[in-house]
Amino acid sequence: MLGRSVTKYLKVSPRKMRLVIDTVRSLEVESALGVLQNLNKGAGLSVQKAIRSAVESARRKPEGKTVQLYISRIMADEGPTRTARRFRPASMGRGVRIRKRQSHLLVEVDAASTRQPQLARINANKSVMGGEKANRPDSKAGQR
Repeated sequence: MLGRSVTKYLKVSPRKMRLVIDTVRSLEVESALGVLQNLNKGAGLSVQKAIRSAVESARRKPEGKTVQLYISRIMADEGPTRTARRFRPASMGRGVRIRKRQSHLLVEVDAASTRQPQLARINANKSVMGGEKANRPDSKAGQR
């Protein structure tokens, strides 16, 4: 991890935020920012800001000035839920409070040169663990 950015109390629900961050997970920074620029989601601007902040914190380090960066870890957690003092109708004549959800966003960037051994390790683990489900002889995934 060369750079890290934590943005808290974003006024977007974590479910909507995860839709956006799933599109840029493990991409290189330049391509991720390009995808977010053309994405028609409101949470995209917050994710863009967090990625740029993580890149700037990586560029401040001596080893991060000239390397190609990629998003090594990005996640959206649930922040505190504010309940408004208003109610909306629910079934059977009840009223439920309006819940305003917030999220916390964590972005970590790393050098792209460290990315290849991680992918090789993942592929090695797949072969040790038995590979894909369809490749196993006892699996019924390929049979219909």
